[in-house]
Parts: sequence; C-alpha cells; structure tokens
Amino acid sequence: MKKLSMTLVLVFLLCNLSGLAQDLEEEERDILEVVLSGGAAIPVGGISDWVSAGADWTSADRPKIAAKTGIEIGFELGAFINPNTVLGLGFIYSQYTLDTEEDAGNLKHRFYNPNLYLKYYFFGESDYVPYVKVHAGVDNPKFTTQVMDKNDDIKLRELSYNPVLSFGIGGGLLYYTADYSGLFIEAGYHYGFSDETTKSYDDIEYTFGENTGIFDIKFGVKVFFGSDE
Repeated sequence: MKKLSMTLVLVFLLCNLSGLAQDLEEEERDILEVVLSGGAAIPVGGISDWVSAGADWTSADRPKIAAKTGIEIGFELGAFINPNTVLGLGFIYSQYTLDTEEDAGNLKHRFYNPNLYLKYYFFGESDYVPYVKVHAGVDNPKFTTQVMDKNDDIKLRELSYNPVLSFGIGGGLLYYTADYSGLFIEAGYHYGFSDETTKSYDDIEYTFGENTGIFDIKFGVKVFFGSDE
C-alpha cells in the first residue's frame, strides 16, 4: 500500500513537472522578430545592360544607362505563426550607380519594395540557425531615363515608373549573440516584372521594356520578443 501511494505521488509529480516544463516552453517561445539589414545588390538581366527607353529615336540615339552593383537596406517585422515559421511585412530599398557615358551627375536607378515574407527557421541546440525565406511584393522603380522635354532638349531624368509585382527567394544563417538577439548573413534573388511598366514625361510615354533581376547579400541584426504569458 505504501509503495502504491509513493508510485501515485511520483506519477502526480512527473505530470505536474511535465506540465510546468511545457508552460515554460510556451512562455519562452518567440512571438515577434524585428530585423534590420544592409548589404550589396548585384543587378542581372535587363537592368544590368539597359539601353534607355527613349521615345521614337533610333537605337543610336538611345544611350546605355545600365545599373552597376549597388547598396540595399531593409527592415522586417514578423510574427511566429508556429515555433519555426514567421509571417511578416518587409521593406527593401536599393540604389545603383550608372554605367553610362552620359553625364549622369548624382542620378541613380532606385527601387522601393514593400513586401510580405514567409521565413522558416531550422532551430536546434546550436547557436547557429539556418533558415529559408520567400517574399512577394510590389516594386516601385525609379529608373534614370533619357527624356525629351517640350523644348526638344534631351537629358537624363529619374522617372518614377508604375509599380510592378515582384517576388524573391533566399536563405541565411543566424548566430545568436544573446538569448533574444543575433547577427545574420543572408543571400537571395529578387525578380521584378518591369518589362511593361511605363512613365509619361512631358506627354511622351516611356516603357522600361525589361524585367529586373537582383542578387543580394546582406548582413544584419535580429531581435526576438518572447511571450509574456
């Protein structure tokens, strides 16, 4: 009888300890992430060898205004929808110096990209955590274009073309430097459907005519916020 009582007490304690451990695990799980990043953006495809859209000029009148490797900064705010997966909102800004023989001054190609992202972390016992990510959003491109004004003067201008859909894939490695924060490195590919985007300037419509592709590699910091339940 005494052994049975002790067994029942042990089972009761184990059940309570198991429940307590589960509660602690739920309390300590991450519920939000905030991400800041910066790095290099490498243009490929249309934008890397783009010839300005022009108007009705011959090809000889259309200068090369291609994008060279540029810089990128980003921000993300996401919520864990399960212990490994984050759904969130992101914003990417990138700009590129110009490969052209024209006098471009401080003009650049620029992209403003709000997006929705989904990220999956492969958490384990290590402080190093790999992850994969996809995102989809809207590119708001600002391409430097050769234009003609009402006085028939030809010059370069940064034109804000119509927004276009875009998507991206990537992956990275997070290193925990503290319980709820860490540093990371990430590489990815971003693609924008910009071939038919247009912009009117002094009653002339310009068409970009190329889709855009960008490889990026960036570094940054992530901060996680745990449950306060």
